[in-house]
Amino acid sequence: MKNVSHYYRPFLTIFFFILIHGCDWKNGSESESPNPVIQLTKYTNSVNNVTPPGQKIQAGQHVKWTYEITNTGNTQLQNIHITDDREGYIGAIDTLSIGETKILADSGYAIIGTYTNIGRAVCAYDENDTLKAEDPDFYNGYFGGTWKASKEVIILTGFGQITLTPQSEMFLHMIFSFEENGTLTYESWTGSDKTAEEAGYESGSGTWSMGVPDFSMSLEEDDQIIEGPYSLIENTLVINTTLIIDSFGSDPIPFEMTLTKVED
Repeated sequence: MKNVSHYYRPFLTIFFFILIHGCDWKNGSESESPNPVIQLTKYTNSVNNVTPPGQKIQAGQHVKWTYEITNTGNTQLQNIHITDDREGYIGAIDTLSIGETKILADSGYAIIGTYTNIGRAVCAYDENDTLKAEDPDFYNGYFGGTWKASKEVIILTGFGQITLTPQSEMFLHMIFSFEENGTLTYESWTGSDKTAEEAGYESGSGTWSMGVPDFSMSLEEDDQIIEGPYSLIENTLVINTTLIIDSFGSDPIPFEMTLTKVED
């Protein structure tokens, strides 16, 4: 009689494999209980700055934050919401498969000083289990370099608003060199020839500060303070202030000064 036991060996092998290892249909195996885990890593300009003060970024420069969310557990996740404690709501992820990573982003402009913001991910896995992950990030905003007046807007009684450019003989040429320690040096004159007697050439030193909402410069030799609300975007600084300009009398004149960075 022919021995047919070898015909059943493949089936017996599969039977004992399933008996020992279980079935893997959803979470890796029937014997493995769901273990939902979410991970968030936050970057500032592509760098994960986990301790202060972080990388140096010039105030006013563009900053991009990225939020990298990874499903490190063994079950699919749904309805993940990403927020930032300083920047607000970032966005949502509908589904995140096992081992999958998705990236959300936000952007802004750097401000002076050490800046900290915390990215957070929240996922309501079920009615009894809410997953959370967070990651702080840091940068150190600074201000410095050489800046030159590139436009002025003055308001004169009876004349209204006048926009001046460096080609105008009334233009107040100003060049500032700002140090990170809050000191500055400057040159100022009017007209096309700073050596001319009527140009009123001056140079000196002083101090500066940048806060909310004002930018302030104290020019010691000129005994004048340039102070007022400002905007700083990339390499353009606009200050809304008042100045006493000798050629226009002794009364302060509303004055908007636009400075452009020319050297680090």
